[in-house]
Amino acid sequence: MMISDSSDLQKPVLGLMSCTCDVPVWGILLIGVFVLCLVVFLFMAIRNCKRAIADCRWARTQADTDDLTGLWNRHAINRKLQEGQCIQGVDAPFWSVIFIDINGLKSINDNCGHLVGDCVLKVFAQGLSHSIRFSDYAGRWGGDEFIVLVSGMRSNADIENFCHKLQQETSKTITVDGKEIKISASLGHALARVDGESVNDLIRVADARMYKSKK
Repeated sequence: MMISDSSDLQKPVLGLMSCTCDVPVWGILLIGVFVLCLVVFLFMAIRNCKRAIADCRWARTQADTDDLTGLWNRHAINRKLQEGQCIQGVDAPFWSVIFIDINGLKSINDNCGHLVGDCVLKVFAQGLSHSIRFSDYAGRWGGDEFIVLVSGMRSNADIENFCHKLQQETSKTITVDGKEIKISASLGHALARVDGESVNDLIRVADARMYKSKK
């Protein structure tokens, strides 16, 4: 039986180790460049994704916002009403409607100019947004008309008290270009599941009551 020298056994192993560690410099550089490009690509992709999400949210906000008052516009209010109508259940947030018309805005526009009228609209909208609850929504329906969507109202007494509060808190006197202008509004309400089940019924009833309160 032949016994090999231990040094002879180590030679192939050392040779194998030298082969596995013998990576050319250009290969290491190539791997480094690849990793760097991958990191840059991932960074750019994440940044672009965040920017696209932000742009989408901004566009949605712009599409739902009235340019003058900053409140929701008619399109957004209609969508929220339709959403509430589609939700079923006793505790579903089916919206009651408050229809609001600023008194005498046409006269203000005719006598003081549309810039003053726009100022009145902005002041009224600001007071309205501060008067509603966190769970409610206020929007400009068009012209001098506004609408508030109210959830959780169970009786006519509840919504009438809420209307009275809105009327008090939005009535004020402002001074524009040295002229005192009184801001007040007429309101009409429609209680969900009492005055109507459809969006059109609620708006029609609230609108009729609002005009009746002007007389």
